[in-house]
Amino acid sequence: MRADARRPGMVPLPVAAASALGLLALAGPVFSILLSCSPHDLVRAFLDREVLSAIGMSFLTATATGLISLVLGVPLAYALSRSDGKLRSAVESVLAIPVLLPHTAAGIAVLSFFGPKSPFRPVMPFLLDKPLGIIVAQTFVSAPLLVFSARAAFDEVPVELELVARSLGASKTKAFLWVSLPLAKEGILAGFLMAWARALSEFGAVVVIAYHPETAPVLVYRRFLTSGLRGSQPVVVVLILLTACILAVASAFGMRPYGGARRA
Repeated sequence: MRADARRPGMVPLPVAAASALGLLALAGPVFSILLSCSPHDLVRAFLDREVLSAIGMSFLTATATGLISLVLGVPLAYALSRSDGKLRSAVESVLAIPVLLPHTAAGIAVLSFFGPKSPFRPVMPFLLDKPLGIIVAQTFVSAPLLVFSARAAFDEVPVELELVARSLGASKTKAFLWVSLPLAKEGILAGFLMAWARALSEFGAVVVIAYHPETAPVLVYRRFLTSGLRGSQPVVVVLILLTACILAVASAFGMRPYGGARRA
């Protein structure tokens, strides 16, 4: 019965037609740009030191951002999961702001935090046009995704299991480390992948704080301004191929960074 429920024939014709249009709108640009780039241009992009440097900077800073988001976001997610409704709602509303802000506005907000009237002003020289500035900007806009995913995972862990661990002599910290954290690991990992991917693709907040060293999104934008489609398309194709490889590896290890429950 379960297999029958998934048969394509069960989808109404209007829904199937709307689905086809949606697929065309979302997948069409990907295949269009893949077909627009000649093998020669693609090889040149793969061998271009500037392209490789920008991609390497993106991967390096996104990975650092993901790890920082883990360290800062998982405890916050657990605290939110175990907090009362009003406090949790207020904090989550604040955390949603960086995700919903226009990207350049997020960059301005980060600059303001380290601005002239801020007690953190001495940190500013270490951020402007520095890899650390890229990481700070990426963390601001991507860490909330990890927090929300991890919080949802902790919500699924019954508090009673922690109470059982406490009754057996475990401290609150040990109950968190031995019970809640392992049971929430899939949601935390999914949040890490979402935060990492969001950081990898970030442009607006990064370009406000650190135009240099260039990340891949900044390089694509500069190439488009100076060389148009022909100059930027090969770089985008390289990024699409790398993204596809990452998704393939993640799926091979049972990870689903794009959401959805894992099938049996």
